[in-house]
Amino acid sequence: MSVLARLHEITPERVDLSFLVKPYDGSPLDRQLAHERAYYEWARDGVTYPLIERTFEWLEANRPPEPPAVLNWGDARIGNILFRDFTPVAVLDWEMATVGPPQVDLAWMIFLHAFFQDLAHRFGMEGMPHFMRREDVVATYEELSGTTVGDLSWYEVFAALRFAIVSVRTSTRGIAYGQQERPDDPDDLIMFRDLLRAMVVDGTYWD
Repeated sequence: MSVLARLHEITPERVDLSFLVKPYDGSPLDRQLAHERAYYEWARDGVTYPLIERTFEWLEANRPPEPPAVLNWGDARIGNILFRDFTPVAVLDWEMATVGPPQVDLAWMIFLHAFFQDLAHRFGMEGMPHFMRREDVVATYEELSGTTVGDLSWYEVFAALRFAIVSVRTSTRGIAYGQQERPDDPDDLIMFRDLLRAMVVDGTYWD
């Protein structure tokens, strides 16, 4: 969390981040949404994924007020940090970096852990249910950054959208390589479709 708070001190007002701005019109969030739509159109290769389409609709219908933009790491998670004697010494994996609200990185970090926690449960393992809990992440980040995070629900859905598009693309690759069968329901290629459905269809994800 301290690494993320420090990275978010890098803002467009302090540093020239124009080379990271997505080439679309509008605010930083407009640009990120447009980028994900373009990525989805490429990744789906002519196949429609109803749950992903529903997620785009949910995001458009529930847009939050947009906070000031910072450097977005993009793939913000513990697996992309190198440590020496338990001290972070390097931050890796920057191909998703851009400019946007700090909540984008926070929600990605929380959701990726939720995904792996859900995966652990599906394989009959306990996982780490007390790690990366939303309330702990928010409280720690607010203390370290001196800023207020607010409601992360929209950003968690955005994180799920981004990962869903990655998921269908990697699953489609598996089909092309003969590693898995193509399902009758395209949404089955979303590795965490139940989590995503709980977010944008049932509304039970945050219960």
